[in-house]
Amino acid sequence: MKTKKSLILAMLMVFALIFSTPQFASAAQSTNDSYPLSPGVKYSNYTHKGSKTNIVNHLEVDLANSFTKIGLGLPNPINTLMTTTQHANNRSKEGNRVVGAINSNFYNMGDGYPLYLISQYNTIVTPSVISSSSSNYVSQPIAFGITKDGNGEIAYYNSKINVTYNGETNEVNGLNVKRGDNEAVIYTPQNHSSMTPNGGKGMEFIVETGNTIGATKFGQTLTGKVTAIRGYDDEAKAKIPRNGFVLSFNGSAWGDKYRGIKIGDEISVNFAIDDRWMDAQFMMASGPLLVLDGKKNVSMNESSSRARETAPRTAIAISKDKKKVHLITVDGRINSSAGMTLTQFADYLVSLGVDRAINLDGGGSTTMGIRKYGSNTVVLANTPSGGTQRRVSAIIEAISTAPTTNVPKHIQVTRDKVGALLVGATVKLTPNYVLDEYYNPLPMNASDFKITQQNNTVSVNGLSYTAVSPGSERLTVTNQGAVQSISFNVVDAPAGLTISGVSGSVEPNASLQLKANVTGPNNEPLIYNDSQIQ
Repeated sequence: MKTKKSLILAMLMVFALIFSTPQFASAAQSTNDSYPLSPGVKYSNYTHKGSKTNIVNHLEVDLANSFTKIGLGLPNPINTLMTTTQHANNRSKEGNRVVGAINSNFYNMGDGYPLYLISQYNTIVTPSVISSSSSNYVSQPIAFGITKDGNGEIAYYNSKINVTYNGETNEVNGLNVKRGDNEAVIYTPQNHSSMTPNGGKGMEFIVETGNTIGATKFGQTLTGKVTAIRGYDDEAKAKIPRNGFVLSFNGSAWGDKYRGIKIGDEISVNFAIDDRWMDAQFMMASGPLLVLDGKKNVSMNESSSRARETAPRTAIAISKDKKKVHLITVDGRINSSAGMTLTQFADYLVSLGVDRAINLDGGGSTTMGIRKYGSNTVVLANTPSGGTQRRVSAIIEAISTAPTTNVPKHIQVTRDKVGALLVGATVKLTPNYVLDEYYNPLPMNASDFKITQQNNTVSVNGLSYTAVSPGSERLTVTNQGAVQSISFNVVDAPAGLTISGVSGSVEPNASLQLKANVTGPNNEPLIYNDSQIQ
């Protein structure tokens, strides 16, 4: 008996361990809708019930699929703001169909410029800026991106700007950002303004290389000669040459290194990033990190007001093999969905089984768009907290590169009435969509739909059918190679009939509206023509 008790106890402990692991933390989650948007992209909508009820939208993107990729949708000019669906539809075209998208990077709501590092194929679109406070979202250099081998990545990055003068190399503080106290910064022609933002105390050395600088890139080295110097007490801002750069500094430490530079001296600057991110298709800094190695790992002060706020959230996550990318939004500040704190959001992402996840711009910016069946237009999938989409800086795109084949593979028709069918009653079918094998929409012509029956209980006329004899029936609707089946029963008499609307007395010459509830043999709704009831 003792052995049996021990065995039972051990089994109970195993069950307890299984059902307490993070993968079961989403046990209160129910799926409202789920279907593929393309061969490698699946959309799902959930209701998650934890301490509060939330509506979650989820795009799972399989990069192992040859027709699937993740893109970063940037506007031109870079500070243009548009809604997520506008971004997506502007960039969607044959061979590059945006089938799903979420809002992405943080941005300055005043001037529209992205706030943190963005690069595409080594071109630095916006420079790296890191907050000094862990109460802010981006206080560590972490990014999401697609590496040169096409895998998703969420990892720390190490970018450096090294200036070489007179045989000595020093790492300076930034690129194309406002210079702080005791800092040295490089300004290239890709700065927002053609003038440096710094006046007053400090020195600036204008360097020209002889060649137009069309982009600032990781792995790039610019070498030129000093052609002008803005003195320490000069209040004027320096003009950034199109064929060079400006070295700007203040403070005695930098002055000891550079105040002796003269016109004609040679200066070089190199822009570097660690090998993980070199040649990446794109990378975008954000934060905080939420999940690392399958465990909650929030790189932010979780007691800060931003982290503790119950709000709409947006995140991107990857699988351990880096082949699956998850785009996830949680609605908030609405009746049907409360939102989550960052800690709750991290716990939720862990429950999905992701390996790494990073927070993106949330709150009123949280938006997801998807391509619904029958159209290439990306439409709103979630409910923004402000009631309408906010204009945002950029998006992360789930893209299908599959061609449109013009061969139907998937169809959907709907009935104007659903239930068992009374002999003599008629049902009409309405085509909803025609898709090819890659879920691309195809032209929809009613004449292309054909109906065949299995048991001859109905007569068919185009896209309608009328019951002629009792029995079970299965209709097959086809459009070339695409097939949909519809099953139902035909009966020659109702099994049940109740009339509602009879109440009290009726005055002479008055009318009385009656409602019939007619059911079939299994208590299912029965379809009949109005003329069949007297």
